[in-house]
Amino acid sequence: MVAACDTDLSPLAPKSIEALREKDVVKRWRALAQAITALELGHAEPKLREALRKAADTAKVPVLGITGTGGAGRARSPTSWSAAPPRPGRCAVRSP
Repeated sequence: MVAACDTDLSPLAPKSIEALREKDVVKRWRALAQAITALELGHAEPKLREALRKAADTAKVPVLGITGTGGAGRARSPTSWSAAPPRPGRCAVRSP
């Protein structure tokens, strides 16, 4: 069954970055998944790869720095946060 489903879906990937800006969230997520597959397999259109690189160069991404002494659990914290996100109204990070 798995072998029968093993199909290269990269030909369905978007040819340009415009599909990733689609207003319809379902179409946008599908295009993103298809683009990731094509990129991973090395089958993405050169035009799409270049547009993604340019978009990444200008994107503003927040950075969170986590500090602490050895054994403080820094490596485990992000995993814990993603597994159990804070409830609304709760602060996930406390200042000293």
